[in-house]
Amino acid sequence: MLTMTPPCGLRPSRARRRDRQSRRCFAGPLQASPLEGLPEGFQVAAQFNPLYQLVELVRGAAFGFEAVDLIRVAVLAGFSFVMWRVAVHQMAKRLID
Repeated sequence: MLTMTPPCGLRPSRARRRDRQSRRCFAGPLQASPLEGLPEGFQVAAQFNPLYQLVELVRGAAFGFEAVDLIRVAVLAGFSFVMWRVAVHQMAKRLID
């Protein structure tokens, strides 16, 4: 039988006994931003990636929303609307030609 081992090396039964260590093992990667290890230029560029903003909203849903999340929702809604209009325009151009 194949069993899965958590990334920190603890077996699930030991992880239950060591609550503090298991939280650090399992919830730690979710709380830290993956961008912290990148150079600052890449961190700034990643702020303009819609996927990064969506991941931040999911983290907010899991750990509690902040005021900046309202701005993220508004910007993502605007981005979605613009991309939808671009797609409609491109499709209409192809259908008319």
